[in-house]
Amino acid sequence: MPEFALIVVFLAVIFFFAYRQFMRRGKQMAMLVSRGTEVTGKVISAKRVRRSRTHKAFRVRYAFVTSGGIEYEREIEVLPKEFEQFSAGQPIELVYDPVNPEVNMLKSAVSAAREAMKSRHAS
Repeated sequence: MPEFALIVVFLAVIFFFAYRQFMRRGKQMAMLVSRGTEVTGKVISAKRVRRSRTHKAFRVRYAFVTSGGIEYEREIEVLPKEFEQFSAGQPIELVYDPVNPEVNMLKSAVSAAREAMKSRHAS
């Protein structure tokens, strides 16, 4: 019985942190949708990374400069079907939060969220 309780506590802790992360990312996306500033950045690298024998991650690292002249850099994972459109040195369209530029995302993702919100409010 103690093992079961330990498993339940462990799962509750995992759920809590996953939920917290999910809510944080949702709030960040909402900020980008409502007040995000568009900017053109630059792809630094695009690489496939083996996570396990059966799974590869597709990572893109980019940099951009805010309107205040501060440079930020971030690495994200993209879907395999999106990966081929990125190569080092090319421009990349981004959206960042002017209050907290560390919160930034691909413009395509923010645009998709904006469209989803428009269609949700139109219904």
